[in-house]
Amino acid sequence: MKKFTELIKEIDSYKKEIVSFTQQLIRVNSVNGNETKVCNLIKNKLAEHGIESKLLGSDRKRLNLIAKIEGKKHSKSLMFNGHSDTVAVGDLAKWKYNPFSGKVVDGKIYGRGAADMKGGLVSIIFSIIALREAKIELDGDLLLTFTASEENPPTNKTAETGMQYLLKKGIRTDACVVVEPEIDKISLGSRGVYRFEVTTKGKSAHTGRTSILGINAVIKMAKVLLALEKIKMTYKHHKYFPEPRISPGAIIQGGVSINIVPDECRALVDCRLSHGQTKESVKEDINKVISRLKKEDNELDIETKELQYIPPAITDESHKIVSILRKRTKGILGYRPSLKVSGAAGDNNFLISAGIPTIIFGPDGENFHSENEYVIIKSILDISKVFALTVMDFLGDKYG
Repeated sequence: MKKFTELIKEIDSYKKEIVSFTQQLIRVNSVNGNETKVCNLIKNKLAEHGIESKLLGSDRKRLNLIAKIEGKKHSKSLMFNGHSDTVAVGDLAKWKYNPFSGKVVDGKIYGRGAADMKGGLVSIIFSIIALREAKIELDGDLLLTFTASEENPPTNKTAETGMQYLLKKGIRTDACVVVEPEIDKISLGSRGVYRFEVTTKGKSAHTGRTSILGINAVIKMAKVLLALEKIKMTYKHHKYFPEPRISPGAIIQGGVSINIVPDECRALVDCRLSHGQTKESVKEDINKVISRLKKEDNELDIETKELQYIPPAITDESHKIVSILRKRTKGILGYRPSLKVSGAAGDNNFLISAGIPTIIFGPDGENFHSENEYVIIKSILDISKVFALTVMDFLGDKYG
């Protein structure tokens, strides 16, 4: 108990530095790139406290950072992960403060990526720094990974996110916590993703002709998208997973001139997958709809092209990382977070699919993926405490 108390005090002593470093990270524009700049700042901060780390990756602007603190017995391993990229800023006119200022107002730090998830990165960093400075010795090994390209994942099937790259390099651990902004609930997993492109072909003609009318590819696409919107996808009911959802025509392009019947139309479709859905089952559901439409319309010329597949994933709620994190959250924040599955996919999908039990939990904030995003300063400190105590429980003698 004395060690726990000392650790809490250690983290509180870093409050000014925590605020300052969160601001530094926010001031780096890491939208669609520049993750390396973020990782270099983290690398230097860790080095200040005697923690070595290394950069890995194939794109010099989008490198990943890994740090490892070895335990005495190497009995277990635990990983904390966070992504260093952010989504786009959006409409600058709607921001109260410059999205790359890291402005502090009423206990909140504003800026793009403040909550999602540079505040989370800071909570990882200072929980580990506090463990180091308090001279806490662990039995197991602790891994920190800061990854690229999570917010803007490639749709090219041959490309990969930072986490996929690290998994291919062989990174493995007994459990992982991904520090997305989720403080009142622990996400045990996430829905999956299947994205594809639909192309309909028609026949061009002058819109003024009275004899040759052409075949309008956009109208054909409209039939397809309306049919896809009504699709009932096959899945297995699960108490934490919401139903699957399909968003047809998220992007649509067709036609070249107002006086020409369009001979081609392309549309992108986003499917959010529930429990039990696989790439094969989703494709089968989609192909059934297309086959029916072709029977109804012999002029329908349609092609589909797969863009991205991420399987739905979930960690067993009985895993010890779940019980430890809930217990330590209760001690710091006064409540046990409930359990859920996230609607959006992320790095946790890849980790769980690779056999690594992974959960999501991180500092409190608001307006992520929107204007006026912020993270709450007290929450960064509180989550740093939760993480530090979780590390001691998971990698200490009790679980060693």
